[in-house]
Amino acid sequence: MADPLKNLETLPDTALVGVRTVAALLDCSTNSVWRFSKAGNIPAPIHIATKTVRWNLGELRTFINGRAAS
Repeated sequence: MADPLKNLETLPDTALVGVRTVAALLDCSTNSVWRFSKAGNIPAPIHIATKTVRWNLGELRTFINGRAAS
């Protein structure tokens, strides 16, 4: 499996990333990402198609930086 964080720093804030990348960023399982999302503990995902969900990388970066500053 490819490293979901590879070249992540080169992506713009407008990039959309999948659940595996979000899990790697938050250092948790994909199941935890879905649980956090459902509870509203992380930025809301964007539903691109019926079974396609992505997160805005800029929103995730802001969320993570804000969490680190707390």
